[in-house]
Amino acid sequence: MTRVHSWEVRDRAETFYVTEGMCIPRIAALLGVSVSVVTKWSSASKWAELRREYRHSLAEIRRNTTRLRQRLVEKALESLDPHLVNAVARMETTAARERAGDAPSFACTPEEGKRDIETPAQAAEALRDAVERKLNILLAQPDAVSLKAVKELIAAIRLLESMKTVRPAETPASESSGLSSDTADEIRRKILGLREEG
Repeated sequence: MTRVHSWEVRDRAETFYVTEGMCIPRIAALLGVSVSVVTKWSSASKWAELRREYRHSLAEIRRNTTRLRQRLVEKALESLDPHLVNAVARMETTAARERAGDAPSFACTPEEGKRDIETPAQAAEALRDAVERKLNILLAQPDAVSLKAVKELIAAIRLLESMKTVRPAETPASESSGLSSDTADEIRRKILGLREEG
């Protein structure tokens, strides 16, 4: 049976692809949708073409903004009007902030996320890193936060917590690898239902 996704999910996927420059596998992972579904959406709505148009528009806006800044600076220099000088100063401050912006990078790298996981500790660490990345992405894009995304994060955090409590503490090689008498007694009481005779 085909799973039906809400229009919000599809719209968010398109936004991630067109305006954020994310790749399809990352979008699928973020939204909990299969890569094939996101690929179909991309083809049907011509996301690649929309991305090209979007990037062209951004480039045109940057060119026009640069021209506007140049004209405003020239006019402020000619007139020394305090209002124009203030406008130039504010505009340049804004431009400097944009240039120095620490916007997160969503571009895909071929080896991204790949790691060898051989132990429960490595699995917990990998999951913790994935949850942290997803949380950072959501925090960087508040409009992308949804109830579903929050619920998924809560479930992942609970899973992480359960992995911490279930996974036995790693002991140094010099310590005994057998059960302690306290642990054996606890197993007898809880699992086998045996009680100590007093």
